[in-house]
Amino acid sequence: MDRMSRSPFSAVPALLTVLLAACSSGGSSGGGAPGDTTAPVVSTINLPSGSTLGPGAQIVVTFNEPMNPLSLRLGGTMAAESNGGVWAALLSSPTTMAAGASATTSERLTIGPVTQWTGGPDRTLSIDVKDVAGNALDTVHLSVTVDATLPTAAVDPPNGTFLAKDAPLTIVFSESMNPATLALDGDLVPEATAAVWSTTTQPDDTATLAPSTTWTLGPRTLTVEANDALGNPLNTFHVSLVVVDGIIYVSTPGDGGDDGQPGTKQAPKATIPAGIAAAAAFSPGVVLVSHGTHPVDSGATTPTHVVLAEGISVYGGYSADFSRRDPVPPAMDISEANTTIIVDVSTARAATARTNSVVEANGPITAATVLDGFLLRVGGVSASSGIYIHFQASPTVQHNTIDAGSNTTGNSFGIFSLGNPTIQNNTITGGSVGIQIEGYSAPSIRNNTIEGTTGIYSEYSSAPSIRNNTISGGSGASSYGILITQFSSPTIENNTITGGSGRNSHGIMTLGGSPSIKSNTISGGNGDSSYGIVITQLSSPTIENNTIAGGSGDSSYGIVFTPGSGSTPIQNNSISGGSGTYSYGIQIRFPSTGSGLPEIRNNTIDGGSGATQAIGIDMSGRGTPMIQNNIVFTSGNGQRYCLYNLAVFTIVVFNNDLFDCPTALYSDGSTLYTLTDISGVNSLPYGRNNVSIDPQFADRDGPDHQITSMEDNDWHLTASSHASVTQGGLDLSAAFTAAFPTDQDGTTRTAPWSMGAYELDGQGGTTEF
Repeated sequence: MDRMSRSPFSAVPALLTVLLAACSSGGSSGGGAPGDTTAPVVSTINLPSGSTLGPGAQIVVTFNEPMNPLSLRLGGTMAAESNGGVWAALLSSPTTMAAGASATTSERLTIGPVTQWTGGPDRTLSIDVKDVAGNALDTVHLSVTVDATLPTAAVDPPNGTFLAKDAPLTIVFSESMNPATLALDGDLVPEATAAVWSTTTQPDDTATLAPSTTWTLGPRTLTVEANDALGNPLNTFHVSLVVVDGIIYVSTPGDGGDDGQPGTKQAPKATIPAGIAAAAAFSPGVVLVSHGTHPVDSGATTPTHVVLAEGISVYGGYSADFSRRDPVPPAMDISEANTTIIVDVSTARAATARTNSVVEANGPITAATVLDGFLLRVGGVSASSGIYIHFQASPTVQHNTIDAGSNTTGNSFGIFSLGNPTIQNNTITGGSVGIQIEGYSAPSIRNNTIEGTTGIYSEYSSAPSIRNNTISGGSGASSYGILITQFSSPTIENNTITGGSGRNSHGIMTLGGSPSIKSNTISGGNGDSSYGIVITQLSSPTIENNTIAGGSGDSSYGIVFTPGSGSTPIQNNSISGGSGTYSYGIQIRFPSTGSGLPEIRNNTIDGGSGATQAIGIDMSGRGTPMIQNNIVFTSGNGQRYCLYNLAVFTIVVFNNDLFDCPTALYSDGSTLYTLTDISGVNSLPYGRNNVSIDPQFADRDGPDHQITSMEDNDWHLTASSHASVTQGGLDLSAAFTAAFPTDQDGTTRTAPWSMGAYELDGQGGTTEF
């Protein structure tokens, strides 16, 4: 046989011959000596059958005599995951196998995982091996449970809450831990004594940290790492707490609350006003309130409603033992065990405020005073509110559910504000108004869900910042997402706003002031007449970067504009007239007095799908509208006009794309000036450089093929768009009232500008028709 083709196992017979010779050469018994016929046995095994071990555990087997490593065979479900075993000699002078053998004999075998053992019960491992004389060990069979479950931890006080400056912090693990592996980091560590280990349910499952003197006030952190007793690591546990001067606890009488008690966790107060009064001894202090219903009476001779105090924050949502907190109560749902409810049971008008209220903030209260984690329900008296905020009061109101919607006796408000509060992450329902803002107040309203017949009412020179909310009007004769009057100048950005279902429903209506309306999604709702934005002649808003739909009313208009004394920029918006019988993208109405200049620039405008009539821009009022760089089209089956000019004396129409308006691209209501050809539009006294071509949108009507559902329409231009659209706009970066160097997405516009709300930068578009 050719030497190169010999099997790699051809040397095995020679090795066996050597081993057999060694075994038959005679000598004393035991220790692998010649003539040994005694089977080896296991002296010790650290993890016998039935053990529970960790995923990285090492199984150590010690034999009573030297073994032959070459004879080791492993079986069972754990064999494939093992490292094959590592041998170690216990004799000071290890016995060497007979001549020709390749290994040194050993008495200790350590078997570990290559990475880690698979977790679960009934994991098996079998061990077969022989001593140096060839005597076989009786097979060792192991059946073990591998616990690969990582430990978890909880902290008392609960993570994200408060720690009194002199109180201990306790970490409770889900199983027994190895104290030697505990590693702590964070700014609490230098102030803590060494961890003290104890038993909650299992040995060494609890570590307690105490302050060496007192914890430093303010937000503090702790990072915890440790292994359980089997070696499973805790996923790094991050703790964030706010250290305060002191804490007062409040529970209902059914959970042991009593106002005669000191307000400790073990002996809580019964009412929130008593908790606030007791917390006045601390600076800052907090009042923690457990689950349950807390009735108050704001109309009593001596009112019992909650009156906030400076520097004293009030937090609800705790369990009866204060070991757990649910910081955001479910909207209008009290099924959650730890929901904390405050309800006003008043039947008489309050004497100290303009409305009855569940909670009142009066005087110079700062944002450091927080109301967090409650379900508030107003009383049945006319003019009631969930929270009444006086002038100069600026509390932080967050993570609450405020229900004023069940009050049907008269005006009711979720929040009535004359001050400058921060209102964030709440669910607010007003019977009449979700949030009423009056006076020279400037609240910050963000990340809330707000509903009312009027979602937000801003008036009397107020200047709220309204950002990132979901706002909707309700029902009734008229409903408003946002109503703005009397010189109010709110900033309205990045909200989703709908007008509701009132007979006349309005996403936003401005009856005065100079609001900034930017980057919102706005719908008129589904009233009989639905309007996305209504602008009266007393208003001078800026309307930029919004997505606006008229809604589904019989008459549905994206924007209704009545010229006033100032210019109104309407730019970079995507606008749909909606799905009414009569639908207009923008309607410019005839004013009772004065005149104004709407600047309609770089918008993409669909007149809507009106069954009787759809108009992109309808002009029935006086003034000199500037219509530049827009893409205007219509949909539907009725009469369809891009531009309809019934009464405006002068109209500037420059560099627009007017298309898919089969009745007329432009009409003044007469046969003479009903123009279906773009050349006729460009022959108007102030018509220039307009085109009529399909702009080739990315997806005109969206995946649902419903053009009036604006959410999924994609009106971006594409590489297929014609260059007359992608490069046909005027450079308007410095030529008008409100500069807009970017498009609706925030992309910088570069000359030559694209028409419409979106810039196609760096792509000239096709030059082929």
